[in-house]
Amino acid sequence: MKNLIIRQKSSAVLLLLRDNSQKWYPSKLAKLSGVSYLYVTMLLSKFQAAGWADAKKEGRTKYFSLTDNGLAVASALDALQKKLELKKEEAAPAKTEQASKSDSQPATPAQKAG
Repeated sequence: MKNLIIRQKSSAVLLLLRDNSQKWYPSKLAKLSGVSYLYVTMLLSKFQAAGWADAKKEGRTKYFSLTDNGLAVASALDALQKKLELKKEEAAPAKTEQASKSDSQPATPAQKAG
């Protein structure tokens, strides 16, 4: 369900950027998120265009950080991911219980014939 509505690659990069204790540059984001450098640079451009990220150049290196708006989006995304994980965990025991109930029930004549 989570993969249906949340893009794993872009959310990984966005959530990494939440850590303000790090200096984030594209190759570091690519390595830690498992996403290609090219894809990260494209995402960062989109994040900047949306007003979610800022870039600061120090020498030849460009560092990225989230804006207040970007931080709010990343926090909301994190909360949504956690809710979806909880739903998944709640659904898993219910399926296990249903499977164990069907295993304990005697086979019907149709099941015995098949």
